[in-house]
Amino acid sequence: MVSASDPNSLPYGVNPEQVATLQAQSANTGSLSQIPQQSQIAPQLPGEQPRNPNQDIYGTQAMEKAYGQGVEEQKAGITQQMQAEQQLGQLQADTLKAQIAQQQKQAALYENHYNQLNNERKAFVDDIKNTHIDPNNI
Repeated sequence: MVSASDPNSLPYGVNPEQVATLQAQSANTGSLSQIPQQSQIAPQLPGEQPRNPNQDIYGTQAMEKAYGQGVEEQKAGITQQMQAEQQLGQLQADTLKAQIAQQQKQAALYENHYNQLNNERKAFVDDIKNTHIDPNNI
């Protein structure tokens, strides 16, 4: 049986307080099978605080969390950029459609005025040919 009262009898790295606590618990239950062996307890240096197994001593969990947050922020930024560019593209398409409609309207007005002036010129030339108008007295 492992004795918590003699720290020299414990394997290196085993905390006597943990052994004493486990022995007290096993006395209540009547079983000594819960006393951890050396392979079950992480080695500790003398005077070192007991380590929490969930403690992130190397900072990898914090780095992973920060990296994950960065990836999520990038995804959100890319999505927002995509939506903004989509809206911009739609606005540009609407603007181009409006410009095309305006140009077609102006072309139709120009053609209408051009045909009107051309008809007047032709009528004037026809009047001169048919001697309705004397070209020398104009």
